[in-house]
Amino acid sequence: MRSNVIKEEDAEIYIYGINQIFVSVLNVSSALIIGLILGMLLESVIFLAAYIPLRSFAGGYHAKTPVRCYFTSVFLIFAVLLFCKYIPFNLLLHGGILIINSAICAFLCPVQDNNKPLDAVECKRYKKIAIVILLIEACAWMIAPFVIYMLGKIISIAIFLETIMLLLGKIKTNL
Repeated sequence: MRSNVIKEEDAEIYIYGINQIFVSVLNVSSALIIGLILGMLLESVIFLAAYIPLRSFAGGYHAKTPVRCYFTSVFLIFAVLLFCKYIPFNLLLHGGILIINSAICAFLCPVQDNNKPLDAVECKRYKKIAIVILLIEACAWMIAPFVIYMLGKIISIAIFLETIMLLLGKIKTNL
């Protein structure tokens, strides 16, 4: 029996939204499980907190299929956490990474995908929000050594990774 709560012409939008929620929950859950397995749950949470908001507004490369997206995400979180675990933190190096990549991100963003085109007003709004996120993350990076040692390293890596995704997205859309 149909209740006709959702109009038939809107059904595709709802299905897409539910699918996106499922994919997001799967990606975040996988990242947290990888963090647990590596004994780096806190680092995993910090990375997600730094990366997801920036990625949401700055944009960048998107895989062609949800399966590729998932496996790319799993690989990236695994690589980021291993990098954090085995590469020592160097304040000067990570400060340089933060400054250079923040500037590149601010300049390039937003990089839209063919599946999610933005109009001029949205581009301006997304750019402003991405820059605010970068500024907040830069402030968090500056206080990091006094709060959580790994925080600064993870923030600089998250911004570096987003810069790579922006560059790859630019390359993909210009081909």
